[in-house]
Amino acid sequence: MGAPLAVVAVVARTLAQLWGRPLLGVNHCVGHIEMGRLLARARDPLVLYVSGGNTQVIAFSRRRYRIFGETLDIAVGNCLDRLARALKISNDPSPGYNIEQLAKRGTKLVELPYVVKGMDVSFSGLLSHVEVRSPMSPRGPRRPQ
Repeated sequence: MGAPLAVVAVVARTLAQLWGRPLLGVNHCVGHIEMGRLLARARDPLVLYVSGGNTQVIAFSRRRYRIFGETLDIAVGNCLDRLARALKISNDPSPGYNIEQLAKRGTKLVELPYVVKGMDVSFSGLLSHVEVRSPMSPRGPRRPQ
């Protein structure tokens, strides 16, 4: 990922110099939030930011965005990807979407562990629970001892 970012940085600096404009750094995460805020016309959004390896609870407070909580271990997206792999669920169009569609057709609730500490969350226990108990998991179903 370093090479593409380096190329874009050189192009951005070159264009800024050619056009006599300042080059401004923009936080990638805040860019996503601001775009969503603009499109949804949300004044003071509380956001569950899920992007790549990030899972954060973010809100605007005292004239800046603040992280109020985040994942303690793995991100939601990573958890869904690994969960889909363990259950042999297709990645097309996306694992999260396919898990949601299967859940909508489900007829029984399955209790799953989760951890919330303040506004921080942990998903690794949920993933381990499913991996260990899934008949489709490479580790196979296990009975509680």
